[in-house]
Amino acid sequence: MITIKKYLFLFLILILTQLNLQEKSYKGLIQDGRFKYIQIQDFIHFQFKSFERHYPDTELDQDFSHRIYKLPFEHYVPPKVYSVFPWVWTVMNVPFYMLLPYPGLFLISFSFGGISIYYFYKILVNLGVPGKVQKYSILFYILSTPLVIYSSWYYEATFCSFLLYFSIASFTENFRNFEVSKLKYFFSGIITGFHLFLRIEVGFLNGVLISLIAYSYYLLEKKKGLQENQNLRRKYLVGYSLFILGVLILFVIHLWTNKLIYGIYEPLIFYDVIDQGLKHRFLNLLGYLFTYKFSLLIYFPVSFYTLFLLRKGKNFLHSEQNLTLKFILIGAWIFMLLLPVVASQQQGMDMTPRYFFPILPLVSIFLFQRYEELDSKKWVYTLTILYSSLFIFIFSLLSIFTTRQVAKSSKAIGPYIGETNLVSFVNINDYVYNYPNKNYYLCDTKDELLEWNQKIIEKTKVRPRIILQKMGKPQKSKSIFHSEDEFELYKVMYDTYREIYSLEKEKIYFEDDRFIIFDLTSPEYNERKNNFSESD
Repeated sequence: MITIKKYLFLFLILILTQLNLQEKSYKGLIQDGRFKYIQIQDFIHFQFKSFERHYPDTELDQDFSHRIYKLPFEHYVPPKVYSVFPWVWTVMNVPFYMLLPYPGLFLISFSFGGISIYYFYKILVNLGVPGKVQKYSILFYILSTPLVIYSSWYYEATFCSFLLYFSIASFTENFRNFEVSKLKYFFSGIITGFHLFLRIEVGFLNGVLISLIAYSYYLLEKKKGLQENQNLRRKYLVGYSLFILGVLILFVIHLWTNKLIYGIYEPLIFYDVIDQGLKHRFLNLLGYLFTYKFSLLIYFPVSFYTLFLLRKGKNFLHSEQNLTLKFILIGAWIFMLLLPVVASQQQGMDMTPRYFFPILPLVSIFLFQRYEELDSKKWVYTLTILYSSLFIFIFSLLSIFTTRQVAKSSKAIGPYIGETNLVSFVNINDYVYNYPNKNYYLCDTKDELLEWNQKIIEKTKVRPRIILQKMGKPQKSKSIFHSEDEFELYKVMYDTYREIYSLEKEKIYFEDDRFIIFDLTSPEYNERKNNFSESD
């Protein structure tokens, strides 16, 4: 058995280094963190009475069709717009944010990143995993998954991992003696249901693993003949019924709070995936496992070896005493095969299959346990960790660079943003979220932008400013696109960018290698110019 303190200290050193090197201001928030930060600001703006989005002026765009934040970040539930991210996460973090503004925003992510390591260790101890396997499994979790990076973001992933590992550790505490109280069944159901408020996919994983662990207990106890079959079945049916009751109670509360807050029962995030067809879902599964740039095959290829441990053969999983371990591995693969079918691929800057984050540390246990069984050399363990940690190291550097770059651009354009602005590229929200009291209208085409320019002038008697994010020529060989469709979409957006950039400019307020901010000459002049060009 190992001691956990030195691994927690390693995590502490790594997370403090990460936080120290990245941008130390709200302008450096990246990925989903910026949208969850907006949600906190809006919640405070409405004096903790509403989770709706705050838009300074809604008169011109009353149906919010030209807002710069859309799915998967916002959803329009007439007559209001709401952020799709968990409202519970906002409520949990608001007190810390108000107490310690910038550091408080990361306090829960940071703290529960470390606490999740402890409960992952508890699972290893409960399952009787050898000390050497414990050591390398924990090192894999810290060094070879995005644990440190996610702990430095305003992101709920580490808290969900804590809930998952805490639930499993509690349920397996006396598993060799099959001692699981009715209260633990019910409590595990409550935790599984609570995931509905944060990350539904981790709740699904929690439920699958607890169900399979309980079933393994039943099979083992039945085989040992410790109780009559009728009493045994009654014992597990009662326990599992209490587990389901815990899930259902939280499920009902989840639906009720959705109705109370949004006016509808279903989670808003469903609208991002509900229209995806079977082809998209199948390709997403292939992508997660094999074809995406940072698929499981690329990032953690030896994980597939654990599949072969499930077939009939002579390995540690097929001994009677390790039946529970076998069922945990089955649950892990059920999750990894089903999740991509229902979840959108929004990998962003992640250099791992993002939604596999909570399960991969568990998968690593079985890999290292097999190495132990085969009496593998130390370098085999080390190489496994170093290979995947290389992706995490690059990901960490990319995260640090991006926070600084985003903050630099946001600070540069800030003084030149107008009271009312027209934009043509939805990603402008990466840079203007720090200036929420301005108006931004998204126009998908040049003609639409000219129309809105005229509309705003007529209403306000002031020309809106055009914020144009510069785009490079589409070059497929050098791109970071996940699919052909993304590449084709980029080409369309690039053509729109070139059309708008070529419009006659009255005044350029700001220009660098990433942005140009300007206003147009009179709409009548532009219209005459465009008509003249078309006649040529």
